[in-house]
This record gives sequence, structure tokens and C-alpha cells, in this order.
Amino acid sequence: MKYGWPRYLYYAPAFILTIGTLVYIPAKYTPPPPPEPPQAVNLVYHAPIAQQPAQDTGARFTLTAADTDARLDRYNADILEGRFWELPDTGTTAPSPEDDRSQPIYEVYKNGCPVNAPADIQWMIHDLAKEYGFDEKLIFGMIVAESTFNPRSSGNGCYGLAQITKYWLHSKALEPYRITDDYKTRDLLDPYANLLTLTELWRYAVDTYGLDLSTERGMTELLYFHNTGDDPGGVTHWAYATRIFKYMDELVEVAK
Repeated sequence: MKYGWPRYLYYAPAFILTIGTLVYIPAKYTPPPPPEPPQAVNLVYHAPIAQQPAQDTGARFTLTAADTDARLDRYNADILEGRFWELPDTGTTAPSPEDDRSQPIYEVYKNGCPVNAPADIQWMIHDLAKEYGFDEKLIFGMIVAESTFNPRSSGNGCYGLAQITKYWLHSKALEPYRITDDYKTRDLLDPYANLLTLTELWRYAVDTYGLDLSTERGMTELLYFHNTGDDPGGVTHWAYATRIFKYMDELVEVAK
């Protein structure tokens, strides 16, 4: 008498597998829909747009958030041609057409070495400092310290001229200070977008912490906040601020 499994049991695994395959038919894979193209955003631009007639002062225009190079070209073209927009409900006055904006405002130095600070960026700083109530020299000195006027500078999660983190693009704390509605999609490597975010951030800090920028202590507290993101209350000295004050003293106004 032979012992062992019945012969038909040897075929059981193959039989079960075949039946299982026929019974269980995986659902047809449906690929995810393709991503939507970049959405257009509405901006209230602080400078004129070359394609817009002069009577459109204060109007809104539409462009994609990625169109940063074209924005800068339009900004420069209109500055040179003397056409300007005013910000709505802010009391901004247009720069004087007599300003020669092809020329820089300052010769910029860092520890005695000349810094390449393009005229168009210098005038952006001038306009936004005037709009938000800052000493433009303070912004100049901070940018020398942070990026040496390199708008493409980035590292450790910080971007652009003022080395700003993307956290501030989504911060609800800055909403009362926004003058454009594109802030969540701004490219911080774009000079104007970076400087605009900087001035919004600084105005928030001044109002929140009650900083007096007419004093060295007030400026030190503001720079401490910019450098750390912390409450500047009680700060009377900060090495970072001392360095920026030195760069401010190195600015040489260009004769007109």
C-alpha cells in the first residue's frame, strides 16, 4: 500500500490560482487628471505698465505669476518714459518726471569694496521706502548685508535681495499690509516682489511692536526682528544691526 497525497491534490494550487484570477479582476487603473495650467492673478502694480495708456492710472491688469521678467521690463520702460501708476487709497505720489531713473541714487560699498547695485533696483527701494515710511538707506544697508544686491541669492530657505523666507508669503499677520493680491504666488527671486514683501513685513513689525525708527534703538529692534523673527522688545544692541549701520554710512549719494 502506497502512502501519499491523492493525485488531484497536487493540482489544487494551480486550480485555486486560476479561479482566483478569474474571480478577482482588479479595477481598471484611472490615471489622475493632468495638473491645471498656472492661473492668472490680478495685481495692483506700484509702477506703470508700458502697454497701458496714461489714463488707466490705478487700473488692474492680469498676468501669470511666473511672468516676472516681463514685469521688470515693463517697470523699467515706464520709469524711463515717465509714466507712473499710483497705489489705490494710499496717498502715494508719483515720482517726479525730472528724476533720471537711468542713474543710480547711491554708489554702494561693502567694507570699502564697490557693490553692483543696479539703478532700477535702487529706484524700487526708493519708491517702496517712501510708500511704507522707511529710511531708504536702512533698506540699502540691510540688502548689502544679506545679499550684496544679488537678487538671485538663496540659501537656508531664504530668498532674494532681502533673504526672506516663504513663510511670510502665507502669513495672515501681513494681510492688512498687502497692496497686491498675488502674495501667495510671488517669486521672491524677483526684485520687486522681494522688496514689496520686505516692506510689508517691516511695516507689520513696526506697528506690532511699536518701534520708533527715528532712533537707533528702534532701527536695531527692527533689524533684530528681520534677522531672527523674534519679538525685539528689550533689544538695545545687535551685531547684525551694527554691521548694517556701517554699510549705511558707506553709501555715497550720486551727484545730480
